[in-house]
Amino acid sequence: MLDIDICGEASNGREAILQAETLRPDVIIMDLSMPLMNGLEAIREIGRFHPETQIVILSQYDVPASLSDASGAITHVPKASLWTKLVPALRSIQFGDEPDASGEATSSLESARKALRESEERFRFTFEQSAVGMSHVSPDGHHLRTNSRLSELLGYTPQEFQSLHFHDITHPSDLAREIDLARKLANGEIDRYCLEARYFSKGGNIVPADLTVNAVRDSRGKLRYSVRVIAESAARISAQAALETAKRDLTLASGHLDLLAHHTGASIHRCSREFKYLWVNQLFADWLRKPVDQIVGRLIADIIGSEAFSLLRPRFEEVLSGKDVTYEETTTYGGVEPRHISAAYRPIVDPAGSITGWLAVLRDLTPPKSRSASS
Repeated sequence: MLDIDICGEASNGREAILQAETLRPDVIIMDLSMPLMNGLEAIREIGRFHPETQIVILSQYDVPASLSDASGAITHVPKASLWTKLVPALRSIQFGDEPDASGEATSSLESARKALRESEERFRFTFEQSAVGMSHVSPDGHHLRTNSRLSELLGYTPQEFQSLHFHDITHPSDLAREIDLARKLANGEIDRYCLEARYFSKGGNIVPADLTVNAVRDSRGKLRYSVRVIAESAARISAQAALETAKRDLTLASGHLDLLAHHTGASIHRCSREFKYLWVNQLFADWLRKPVDQIVGRLIADIIGSEAFSLLRPRFEEVLSGKDVTYEETTTYGGVEPRHISAAYRPIVDPAGSITGWLAVLRDLTPPKSRSASS
């Protein structure tokens, strides 16, 4: 009859070292494959400071059942034989049976270590070179390990991620649903879930993503950690591509307008529903005697003056109602001397059919002699 009390559990090598220091157990059953720090590294550290602690290694590698090693491990149990060999191994430890310290055991352990290192190298390469963001998250929701792609997506360093709970970066509107799914994963009701979610980047931007979470459990089915895969949302990628296309089209259209304006002598500008200048050509900026960057993005009233804006506002309202507007008059803009102009406004309509602003073309009809006399 075995007299065993389970005094603690750990989900990774670092936690195992801390638990060993705190609890001082007689025996530790150690899995070799764990996040943050693998079992062999943890065994070495525990053996340095607590050589009296006996350790049973669990591994998928076929190593003889008993071994004695400088790391402090005395017994090995293959995972394939867990149910038949673990209890005898613990009984052997309890009743003080001497382990077999043969050279074959040491050689087999070295083979196991080599295979483990190769397996971990393959995992690290796959993990770090993945085209999607990946992380290992503890049962309490904290990040244990993250890859470089996740840092690129959200802007946090791996060290910063380790201080963050997944709650901290998830959009509040998506959080309740994910907490419910994470609870079911931890309770063993599900082993995997997928959802569309939004995350906050370090810079405060919202990043839509497709999330897939898989459970990694121990031999008793308890959650050790979860593997989270965060991929850029297909909708976001499509929207980004559409935005880049729109920017290129706008740049091309602006170039065409500038070329047209240069040959016709027309001043051209684009305005928004909020009565701001969105784009102006150089002729219009020269006409107002202001640099382009001091016009774009500012309110019309701030550029041409409140009096001129009040006189023109009825025409602005008319074009925003969907009508083409043309007129000819003498006006004063922003302190510029009175000019006789001809103007035409046309509404700008977005793909949904909404009017977002207007395009204006102005020609200065002031006779050259009047301009010289004014200046």
